[in-house]
Amino acid sequence: MIAKLIKLDVQSQLKIANNQAILTPDKAIKELIENSLDANSTQILVSIKNSALDSIIIKDDGSGVSPSNCLLMGLPYSTSKIAKFDDIHSISTYGFRGQALNAIRLLSRKITFSTRTVEDKIGRVYNLNCDKEAVEEAGFKAMSTGTIIQIEGLFEKTPVRRQIYQKQSNVICKNIRELIIKYSLIHFKKRFFLKIDNSPALNLNINSSNSLFDALRTHYTNNCTSKLSYFEFNEPSATFQFQLIIPNEAHKSSVDLWRSKPDRTHVFVNNRPIQESMFKKFLKEMQVLCHSEASTKRYPLMVLNVIVPVKDTDVNIEPDKSRVEIDQIDDIINQYR
Repeated sequence: MIAKLIKLDVQSQLKIANNQAILTPDKAIKELIENSLDANSTQILVSIKNSALDSIIIKDDGSGVSPSNCLLMGLPYSTSKIAKFDDIHSISTYGFRGQALNAIRLLSRKITFSTRTVEDKIGRVYNLNCDKEAVEEAGFKAMSTGTIIQIEGLFEKTPVRRQIYQKQSNVICKNIRELIIKYSLIHFKKRFFLKIDNSPALNLNINSSNSLFDALRTHYTNNCTSKLSYFEFNEPSATFQFQLIIPNEAHKSSVDLWRSKPDRTHVFVNNRPIQESMFKKFLKEMQVLCHSEASTKRYPLMVLNVIVPVKDTDVNIEPDKSRVEIDQIDDIINQYR
C-alpha cells in the first residue's frame, strides 16, 4: 500500500528544520555570542554546565532589548536586522535570519532572558515558551544595561543526540573554548570570559588588547608568536583588504608553528569566523611557500581576515553561516606572493 502524503503541522516543520540549524552545543553558543556582538557589547560572559547540555548562560553589557521587541524574541523569523530578503546583500551584522534563538528554543526545556536598555529604570525578565510560540513576561530584575539569557536542557527533546554529546563532553568544551578564542582575536578590543563547571582548566579570562597581534600573544607562547609576521593589504583601488599573520621567513618551517589539525588556523571574512576549508587554495599556497615539506593535512598558526564588500559575499549557504563564498581568492593569493 502506498502511504498517504500529508503536510506536517507547523511545529513539526520547525522542529525538523531547527534540528539542522543547531547541530551541536557550540553552534548554539556561537549564535548567542553573535547576538551579543550585534548588540555592541564590550564584555561577554559564557558560563556552561555539563558541556552546555544542562545550562548555558550568556551575559553581556550590550544595548539590551526594547520592551516591544522582547515579545517577539525567539519566535520564528523575528529579526531586527533585515526587512526583506534583498537586505542580506548589505547586512553588516552577524545575524539576520531571525531563526537561531527560535531553533534553540525548540530544542530546549527552558529559556529565560533578562534585559535592560539605557531607557529602562530596571531590568525586565521573560520566559520563552519552548513548546509553543509565546514569550511570557516574568517580572523585573535589578541589573545593569545589557542582556542575560539562560538555556536549560539543551537537546532534551532529541535524547539520542543528547546522549552522544554527553559522551563527547571533552571535545565539546574544547570546541567552545576555541570558538571564544576566535571571537576574542577578531574583536580584540572586547573582553570575553568562559566558565566551565566540569573543566575549570579550560576557563578563559580574556582582557581587551590594542591590536590583533597583541590579542594573538595572549593565547600563544612568545616562542610561537615571535616567529610570526604581520601583513596588511589596504589599497583604496582594490576590491578587498586583508590582514594576515603567518610564520615569518626565518621560521617558516618551524615545527611548533604547524599542526595536524586546524585549531590554530583562524580564518575570517568580514570579521566572521569561517571554515578554513573555504580557503583551502590559500592554505595550500602557504604550505608550498612556507613549508614545502609539510603534508597537505598540516595547518599553520595563522590569522587571516579578509574584508570585502558585503554585496560580493554570500553567507546564506550553511545554517550556521560558517561558509562564505567570495570571488577574490586568487587576487588575495597574488598579493600574498
